[in-house]
Formats: sequence, structure tokens, C-alpha cells
Amino acid sequence: MTAEVSKAYLREATTGLVKEAEVWDSIVEQHLVDWETEWKPYRDMILQAHRAAGVSLLKWPQSRHWDWRNKYQCVQGMLSTPSFAVMCSGMTEGLMLLDLSLHRCQLPEQKGKHLVYVDFLEVAPWNWKTSIGHSPRYAGVGSLLLRAAIERSLEEGFKGRVGLHALPQANSWYGKLGMIDFGPDSSKSNLHYFEMPLDKIDSFIGKDG
Repeated sequence: MTAEVSKAYLREATTGLVKEAEVWDSIVEQHLVDWETEWKPYRDMILQAHRAAGVSLLKWPQSRHWDWRNKYQCVQGMLSTPSFAVMCSGMTEGLMLLDLSLHRCQLPEQKGKHLVYVDFLEVAPWNWKTSIGHSPRYAGVGSLLLRAAIERSLEEGFKGRVGLHALPQANSWYGKLGMIDFGPDSSKSNLHYFEMPLDKIDSFIGKDG
């Protein structure tokens, strides 16, 4: 299957310069190669800096153990688990896996209805904000991916309904996006569960990131 690519934009975090980017509607081999050859070494460099600075493990990046090749291979070819990637200047800047079948909406006015569940969403480690003062290269990668999830929900007839469980370090970010925090879910290691309310969808997908 050939991935469809749509134009998008990212902003350089330090200069504010807008760069043309791409949203791919499927993870392909090049994205996984970028993860292995670029993301992993950069991630390890950040982790070494945390270790050298004596940073508590509680403040280390919480997605540091994620293996994207393994995650993708577990769902590759399954129609109910689409994937997405963001690229800029030939480099993979973010990855996402979705689930279309297993989860239902918790918002009272939409309770029990189908939604798109964001199983995993991660930006490249050079786009992380860390406790050692690391500045991200690009702003807006995560927003582009979440927008892609909402647009997929619209395509599926789910009216933009999207839900996810967030790593603790991402709770405040999802809250700032306007998502509703349902609090810790004991069935998911007490990760907080979030959903995007329908009245926020139009304004969110109109953002430039």
C-alpha cells in the first residue's frame, strides 16, 4: 500500500521560522529507519545527559523505552490500526498509531459511541522539552499528529471523536489543547484518559500547529 502524503507546516521553536512539512497516512520503512538511525542515538544522548546531571528517573523522558519498529510490526496490515508520520526536510519528526475498533467515547453526550483511539504518539527526541533544559527543534509536531487523528475520525464517520491515555509528562499538554481529563484509569496503569470535546474540534483542526 502506498502512503498518501499531505502538505503541512511546522515552526522552528527557536527562530519562529515556518517550514513546510508532510503528514504521511502510513508509517513506511524510511520512518522506521530514521527512528533506528537518528532517533535512538539522539534519545540515548539525552538520557546520558540526564544520568550525568543526576536527574531523578521520575523526570526522565517517559517514552524512552518505546520501540517503534516492534510497535508497527505488531499491527502492520491491520485495517483497524492505521499509522501516521510527520516529516520535515527529509527527516521523520513524529510517529503515531491509532486504533479504530476497541474503544468507545466516555463524554456524557457521546458516551458509548465509536472514536479513534490514539494508541501511541511520539515526537522525535530533538523535539522534546526535557528537565535538563533541552530546547525542541520544531513546535507543532504533536498537534499535527493529533489533528490527523481527528481528521481520520471524521473520515470514519465518528464526528472527530478522539481519545487517548497520556503519559504523565504529557498530561498538561493535552489539557492545554482543550481535551477533557477523565483522571487516572486503573486499567491502564493509572494513566490519565483524555477525550477531545466536539466543540473544540473545528477550532483545533484549523490550527497551524
